[in-house]
Order: sequence, then C-alpha cells, then structure tokens
Amino acid sequence: MYNWLKGKFPNAFVEFEVYIPTTRQIADIYVEHQDGEYEGMKWAFEFQHSPSYHCPMGRTS
Repeated sequence: MYNWLKGKFPNAFVEFEVYIPTTRQIADIYVEHQDGEYEGMKWAFEFQHSPSYHCPMGRTS
C-alpha cells in the first residue's frame, strides 16, 4: 500500500507510523497531499489483522 501510494501520488507526503495529535493516534500509513486535485487532503490508513479460520460446509454453529 505504501509503495502504491508513493507511486500514485509522487508529490504527496507519504509516511509510515505518523502520530496525529488531533486524534492522539498513530496512522499505519499517513498521506498529506501538497498539490493537484487532492491538495490539502489528509488520509490516514489503519490496518487490522485477525486470524483466519476454516468453517467446514454444513456447520451452522
């Protein structure tokens, strides 16, 4: 995601693990657009991970 964002928006500030004072949270990836169509926009990405499991067909509970 980081590399894709850097390539897609080469003029934007894109960084890992940025602290956001207004929310007192750390974004996994933070994007701040400096110019162009998205100028002034700020995006914060947070990824959640959970284990996957297999549920056999026919099981309902």
